[in-house]
Amino acid sequence: MSPKTPVSILHEYCILHHCVPEYIPKSEEKTSKTDTIFTFELYLFNEYVSGSGTSKKAAKHETARALLKLLAEKDPELKSFLKENGLDDDTKIETPYVHHNSENYVGKLEGN
Repeated sequence: MSPKTPVSILHEYCILHHCVPEYIPKSEEKTSKTDTIFTFELYLFNEYVSGSGTSKKAAKHETARALLKLLAEKDPELKSFLKENGLDDDTKIETPYVHHNSENYVGKLEGN
């Protein structure tokens, strides 16, 4: 069984609380010809967070991770939920895409 992502954990938590997370694209910042930093915002449970990453998927995971960390400080139920999934305070919530090769080979070809 693959590890749960921050997005999937937040989605499960939202199901329990009858809400739906809506990730709002905030910006796309080109850092080089082939690299872009994506940023998303999320407002849920009266909390606002944003997260960035080198792909839209990574940015959403970072945004969900930021909200989970913030909410877990105030919500014992969520803290317990994270602990059940091996993501308590001492554990870094990491997406399974961190070690995934994200090199843009098409972009490299276009640069030639």
